[in-house]
Amino acid sequence: MICDRKIVAFCTARIHDTLNYDLLTTLNRQLSGCGVSVFVYNICSDNYWEEDNLAAENKIFGLVDFDVIDALIVMDEQIKSRTITDGLVKKANEHGKPVLIVNGTRDGTSSISFDYKKGFELVVRHVIEGHGIRDVMFMGGVPGNPFSDERERVFKKVLRKNQIPFRRDMVSYGYFFAEATHDAVEKIICSGKIPKAIVCANDIMAISTVQMLQRFDMELAESVIVTGFDGIDEIYFSSPQITSVKCNYIKLAKEMAELVKKMVSGKRIPKKSLVMPELVLAGSCGCAKTNVSPPDYFTKLGHRFFNFPEDAKSVFRVIDRMHLSDNIVDAANSLDRNSIYALSVVINPAYVETLEPMVPSYDGMLLFYDSDSPKPFRPRVFSKKDFETFIKDFLDSGYPLIFNMLDYTGTPFGYVCFHFGNYNILNYARIPIVVTALRASIGGFASLQFQKHITERLDEAYKIDPLTGLYNRLGFSRVYKPLQEKLEATGGKLTVLLSDLDRLKGINDLYGHSAGDNAIQQVAISLKNSCPPSALCVRFGGDEMMAVIEGDVDAEKIREKIEKYLDDYNAASNLPYKVRSSVGIYRTDGNGSLDFESLVKGADKKLYIEKKMHHEKHKSC
Repeated sequence: MICDRKIVAFCTARIHDTLNYDLLTTLNRQLSGCGVSVFVYNICSDNYWEEDNLAAENKIFGLVDFDVIDALIVMDEQIKSRTITDGLVKKANEHGKPVLIVNGTRDGTSSISFDYKKGFELVVRHVIEGHGIRDVMFMGGVPGNPFSDERERVFKKVLRKNQIPFRRDMVSYGYFFAEATHDAVEKIICSGKIPKAIVCANDIMAISTVQMLQRFDMELAESVIVTGFDGIDEIYFSSPQITSVKCNYIKLAKEMAELVKKMVSGKRIPKKSLVMPELVLAGSCGCAKTNVSPPDYFTKLGHRFFNFPEDAKSVFRVIDRMHLSDNIVDAANSLDRNSIYALSVVINPAYVETLEPMVPSYDGMLLFYDSDSPKPFRPRVFSKKDFETFIKDFLDSGYPLIFNMLDYTGTPFGYVCFHFGNYNILNYARIPIVVTALRASIGGFASLQFQKHITERLDEAYKIDPLTGLYNRLGFSRVYKPLQEKLEATGGKLTVLLSDLDRLKGINDLYGHSAGDNAIQQVAISLKNSCPPSALCVRFGGDEMMAVIEGDVDAEKIREKIEKYLDDYNAASNLPYKVRSSVGIYRTDGNGSLDFESLVKGADKKLYIEKKMHHEKHKSC
């Protein structure tokens, strides 16, 4: 429960399809007035039961918060993954949440589905008993598929009831797809044994069968009756329209709503509920001479088709704009609210710099973009509590929230939450292209930022000495060259300090090279911390370091700071050796050469004198 509203998690695929849209919007209308909000966890393509190759977008189901939801609905036939459904059911059972499986069954859950068996029997009996056809063929799906096998058994049952002997050549297989059905029908036609009726296990195969028969100039209904099953919208656009059995998703949704109301109230519901499909008579069997009008919203989609190219262009234009952004704020504000609207984008905060995958969560995430917030939008990290406060207004609106995973090259990095303030099917139809555009734009931007970050790191690695953090000789040359050219042109002066660690060999011999490395590091720190921030500090030898400072500065004061740092370090470290350095100070007069070798040579002379003094001073060391 969130904000005093019961929460139902609705896990599905392809919510943009018209039948799934019908089911969700009808279900939500039935529940929203009863204090129940629907959170939709959606993937844009189903999994085809390929358990070993689940796409990254399936990570969205890991976002279901079983501590918050009051019931779980799983559209098993839409998702098409035993792994996903079983995982969701297991978590729901562990948290004591009721589960409703749609068009599937699982132990410990309730289920609701269409009575496919009786529905298919309706259309087979219509052909055999209603039209008196005895020369009939069954076009099955995939052999071994439970839906196809059940419909084949129903076909044989009706044959027996009408005393029609079954022959093996009365069954062919179209594998539920158009191309395979074309091949199967062509083979039947070429055999010369064309039946009076072909009863197909789904509408796609029925439409394909009609197309193939027409290609061979055969009269539909008069020569061959063709029927389908499912009642998908495409049957209205076939010529002739297809006689089928319609699985009425609006009717299913209303039945589901009644079950869900009981579930969230703690009431028991039946283990299994069945919804009877409806026989739709049309021209492919000769029972309807005039066409049935398609649903109104499908006409709207037809109009939308003509605007689709321009709409898609405006959505995908965000990819180029975001890829050209220099930072995450610019990237977020590159999204065009005229085309990327009614949604919020949430990503893993670390993804932009490290490409680190997202672990599905509402907590500690970055709100990257919200179309309803004032511009300019500034991305911000928010907690789970912030998230619940953020979505309160959307929950009060009564419309469902739709979550889709965002991933790039197979790496999940965040999710998008659609919060449409209406039931406009055109918004639902845009979900796949918007999700694809967000994946490509944000994922590509993060990839470019990561490459930039890696390039900078590699550049640092080439120019920075890893032990001391000072420039190495190559790095120093790159940053010093512009300064050198400037001073040589203007006659400017430099102050150079050359610092050399005293008795490095003795430290290495007596206490090991790790002790020697530590001594080098401390001398480097003393040099860098004692010089002005603008100083260019370089390690160019084993224990030799140099600072180059523009202008005439108080070098003696710098030397004193170096000595004080090392004295303080020696007093606090309790090490068996002392870390000391000799510092040579050299000042240019604006006339001589300022190349690297000249600076080192000039400072080295001063260092020699300083080092000799140090040796005399610390003979006891």
